[in-house]
Amino acid sequence: MKKLLLTTAALAIVTSALAQGTVQFNTRLTLGSPPYFTQVFMPEAGGQQKTGNTAANLPAGTQTYTGAPLTGSGWSAQLFSISGNTLPAGPFTPYGVPVTDTFASSAPVTTFRTGTSAGAVSPNTSTLANVAADAASAVLQMRVWPSSFGSWASAVAAFQANDPLALIGASPAFVVNLIGGSINGPPQLTGVSFSVVPAPEPSSFALAGMGLASLLIFRRRK
Repeated sequence: MKKLLLTTAALAIVTSALAQGTVQFNTRLTLGSPPYFTQVFMPEAGGQQKTGNTAANLPAGTQTYTGAPLTGSGWSAQLFSISGNTLPAGPFTPYGVPVTDTFASSAPVTTFRTGTSAGAVSPNTSTLANVAADAASAVLQMRVWPSSFGSWASAVAAFQANDPLALIGASPAFVVNLIGGSINGPPQLTGVSFSVVPAPEPSSFALAGMGLASLLIFRRRK
């Protein structure tokens, strides 16, 4: 009997240690406290990524986007996470991900809503890779790609191969506190609106790569 109790206790400890935290992946909650509404938009005319909330978002901001908000099942979104509360310092890729990417994901993939909620994701409860249940905080990033590519990794590979259909983007990283588990309920998200970007022309991609390489060399020397 004593052995059984010890084994059960050990299994409970292991299970607790391996349990992953959860959050509510929802970017439109107009009846929440506080309410929020952030969106993802099609590329800007110049191909540069924009971030920031518009006057119609909650909380309201001053950013404007020329592209339409993403809508429907043709677009996929997923949360990526790292533990702690330290935001990545960059340098960043053209689509908003740190060049040295320490984020990981075990969260489900979702799609986008339509109508007046266009640009917002279809909600789900997301499990966070590398973040323990009931953790004090986690750093999250929302990543978006066309559903036809199947996964974020496949869309990034197509983007790097200059596929014009690979319109991808990532939100600025943000911190969420009191991650869900056995004590905390899954918390609501924070974050801001942003746009996806098209794959650059081969010459532009090469120049961007040279710029990032120069920046990394400069940082090492410094």
